[in-house]
Amino acid sequence: MLNKILTIDGRKLVFFILYFTLIMETLIAELHLPEFIRYFNDIAILMLLVVFMPKKLSKVIENNKLVCYGIVIFLLICICSAVINFVPTRLVVWALRNTFRGIIYFLACIIFLKKEDLPKIFNILFKFQILNLVLSLYQFFILHHEMDQVRGMFGYSSSAGVEVFNALISAYYLNAYLAKKEKLTKLLFVILSSFIIAAIAEVKFTYVLFVVIFCATILLTKFSVRKLLAVMIGVVGLTFGLILMKYYYPVMYEVLVDTDSLMSYATSTHEEGYRIPRIGAFKVISKELLNNNTKKELIGIGFGNGETSSLKIFQSSFYKQYGDWNYRWFAHQWIFLETGYIGFISFLCIFLFMLKDLMKYLKDVTVEQKYFVCTSIAMILCCILSIWKNAALKLDAQYIMYFALAIGFIVKNSQKGELT
Repeated sequence: MLNKILTIDGRKLVFFILYFTLIMETLIAELHLPEFIRYFNDIAILMLLVVFMPKKLSKVIENNKLVCYGIVIFLLICICSAVINFVPTRLVVWALRNTFRGIIYFLACIIFLKKEDLPKIFNILFKFQILNLVLSLYQFFILHHEMDQVRGMFGYSSSAGVEVFNALISAYYLNAYLAKKEKLTKLLFVILSSFIIAAIAEVKFTYVLFVVIFCATILLTKFSVRKLLAVMIGVVGLTFGLILMKYYYPVMYEVLVDTDSLMSYATSTHEEGYRIPRIGAFKVISKELLNNNTKKELIGIGFGNGETSSLKIFQSSFYKQYGDWNYRWFAHQWIFLETGYIGFISFLCIFLFMLKDLMKYLKDVTVEQKYFVCTSIAMILCCILSIWKNAALKLDAQYIMYFALAIGFIVKNSQKGELT
């Protein structure tokens, strides 16, 4: 029995990466564990890739050809851009780590998880949301932190983890409630807790993702009394969240509710901080960092040439010169700078292929499985939006995001048979 518990396998590593990603920033911020524990996930990913996945990968590719083609095309474009621009091997290796670890995890989730695992996982994630709420309230009311210093169980890192996790748990419990798989009380708690955290942490993007999730779910599911009730709860939750935001951060509330203010916020630049706008970033990067060079606009400065790290070996000369432009704060800016229009479009296509695949599968899915697929579809839309909002798809938060995207494919592949 003890040997079975201590034995490492692919399934256990998949669980470890998900749960450790949720808790590691708290371990660093509150328990003062060393920051190198973040690399535990890298070790787990390497073990999955080298030891446990190779024998089962062919079946995943066979069952999900469109998505896997998209991944391979993006990988090849990244490598080609690195070769053409003579990027040092060490920087390419670090860029592969930052960009593809979540994609490897996505494939691992499909291989090692079954649809029966998903409700159990979300029961655990629900408990994590309780911890998330408690820590957020502690940071805000007891420690008197504000805005960027309130990140719940995500310590004091970027807002990406908070946004992604709130979106995932909201999408799942909304769809699970509509499918009569979860209680109304759990949905109510998830919505209210998400907005409380979003309001006191000043995480505006949660409000946007919430609307996207609800709209997508309404369009994908049939009318029912439960849907009507869920919409009412959603409206109440959103209103409650906006009231809290207005009370604690009135200026940011205006940004959320006023279209002109929102557009001004999205296109604004500052000498310190957002030197490149969220919207219109490619034009600014082309002019200021690429000198309107057509070749650079197409293939970028080279995959890995914009990298940096606390480890000096992975710091690029380009970053040392232009890092204060903070292009690494947003996925679209980072990817465009390194791989150009070709690389960015191919990266975006991965998620569009996922969406197309699951929308096609949705026509054949059983009622028992539909709510999983709807959860993933809603999260794909959130994922696409996040490319312009933050760098979640380059940070540790990508593990949560790619798990969310894998949910629908886990169900799809479970139906097609065991991955042996």
